[in-house]
Amino acid sequence: HYSIVSGSGSYSLAADQSRTVTVRFAPTSTGTKTCTINTGTDCANVSCTGNGVPEPPVCSVSPTSRSFGDVTVGSSKNMSFTITNTGGGTLTGSVSESCSHYSIVSGSGSYSLSAGQSQTVTVRFAPTSTGTKTCTITTGCTNNVSCTGKGVEDPVCSVSPTSLGFGDVKVGSYKNMSFTITNTGGGTLSGSVSESCSHYSIVSGSGSYSLTASQSRTVTVRFAPTSTGTKTCTITTGCTNNVSCTGKGVEDPVCSVSPTNLGFGDV
Repeated sequence: HYSIVSGSGSYSLAADQSRTVTVRFAPTSTGTKTCTINTGTDCANVSCTGNGVPEPPVCSVSPTSRSFGDVTVGSSKNMSFTITNTGGGTLTGSVSESCSHYSIVSGSGSYSLSAGQSQTVTVRFAPTSTGTKTCTITTGCTNNVSCTGKGVEDPVCSVSPTSLGFGDVKVGSYKNMSFTITNTGGGTLSGSVSESCSHYSIVSGSGSYSLTASQSRTVTVRFAPTSTGTKTCTITTGCTNNVSCTGKGVEDPVCSVSPTNLGFGDV
């Protein structure tokens, strides 16, 4: 537990000369430790006493902030953080919160962590109204955990118009028409646009979409009849309301004149 850092070994000192000896105490276990430093036959020895104490606990919190993002009012989202004793001894403390919209699902209350031990704390954000909500979770350490989340309304899907009338379109040509999907609520509106009809195709706006509040997507549908007659199609929007399409394939007009000459005779 003891060592001489400098000044050890033989010495020879004339009158008024001196030597400084530096002793290091580095206990490897707890308890009182003693040592006698032998200074030579003509001098008094030096007695050393020290007490080895446990390494103090060190509290580590990770992460120190949690962002819950947008959460629909009436639903919830869980996120976690960890308290670890990265030192020695025993780390004691208590985890608590006193915030609206937040609660500790697991890991609340008192803890006692020996060296290397950790405790996971799970926090739930369950907004009951819209808007940004914050909370500070007390960890019993120097670093607390700050939480942020936003309560949002349910997404609402609006499709306009819900029907497209292409009218008469000549076989071999085409006509484009469009409709719009809008999130008129909050949160994120997710869905997919598709069709599986003859004579119709989606020119733009097909596939998956993810719309935040007030965002919209325009979908362009093409009617290109390959035969005559009325053709229908339903465009799946991913919402309650799909879009019904109607068009009629017609032939090119053919002009027939009869008779091709008129004889008026004598008038």
